[in-house]
Amino acid sequence: MLIDLNLCLQAIKSESEYPDQMPDEMWEAIKGDRDAMTQALRLTVRETKDSIKDRLLAIVLESK
Repeated sequence: MLIDLNLCLQAIKSESEYPDQMPDEMWEAIKGDRDAMTQALRLTVRETKDSIKDRLLAIVLESK
């Protein structure tokens, strides 16, 4: 099954970014801690990928 490229790009574009600055308490928890920063970045990427996959799946289901 092929999905329209423009719909895919729109799904990616519509992924929200962090609406504000990182909370101070979060920064203090990870500042200087490479392992904590690595985990935070992995979690962010995983959540972003899952959200985009959900949008693409919705596009596929709507096109049926």
